[in-house]
Amino acid sequence: MKRVAVCIVATFLLATLSCDKKNTDNADAAYDLTAGIYKKDQPSIECDRAIRAHLQEEDGVFSFEAVRTIYDRYMKQYPNSTELARSLQDLYYRFDMMDLMKIRFRERYKSDSNSAMNSYLYGRSFNESSEQKYYYRRATEIDSNYYWGWFGLATTLTEAPFFDT
Repeated sequence: MKRVAVCIVATFLLATLSCDKKNTDNADAAYDLTAGIYKKDQPSIECDRAIRAHLQEEDGVFSFEAVRTIYDRYMKQYPNSTELARSLQDLYYRFDMMDLMKIRFRERYKSDSNSAMNSYLYGRSFNESSEQKYYYRRATEIDSNYYWGWFGLATTLTEAPFFDT
C-alpha cells in the first residue's frame, strides 16, 4: 500500500516537473491546474475571447454549433494545442455529446497514432479507466516530456482502487 502511494505521488511530481511552463503577463492566462503551475496557451486564450465576443453579440445565448464552429476555426489554425482540444472536448461533455466527441478524436488518433497529444486526447474520450490508462500511458511512452499524458495517467491512477494500480 505504501509503495502504491509513493508511485502516485511520484507520478504527480513527474507531471508537474515535465510541464513546459509558459511565461505570460496576461491575467487571462492563469490556468487553475496543479496549483496554477501550468499557464493556458495563447491559442486557448484567443479562442476564449472569440467565444466571449460571440456570446456578447448573441446576448448570452449559447449555441453548441456556433461555439463548436469557433473552436474548429482555431483548431485548424493551431492543431497542436492540447489545451484548445481539451476545451473543445469539454464543450462536447457540457452538451452530453460524448459519443460524437469520441468519434471525432478517434479519427484524429487514427490519422496519427504516434502523437502523444492524439493518444492523450483519445484516452480522455473514454469513461473506462483501463482504456484511459492505456492511452495516457501510450502518450507518455511516445513523449516522456508530454505533461498531459502524465497528468492523465496520474489522475486515472489516483481514482482507481489501490489494488487496481
